[in-house]
Amino acid sequence: MAAQPCTCIKQFKEFLGTYNKLTETCFSDCIKDFTAREVKPEETTHSEHCLIVQGK
Repeated sequence: MAAQPCTCIKQFKEFLGTYNKLTETCFSDCIKDFTAREVKPEETTHSEHCLIVQGK
């Protein structure tokens, strides 16, 4: 019974590590212009594609 929470915590930590790496990679590759408040359409498209490719 005690092994279950430990396994869940380990899986959650692995998920967070993967999520953080994925978002950092896609953000740094896709978002280039910090002078505007709005996200440009090409940045959105690039980000979505990155998430699909990197998420596999």
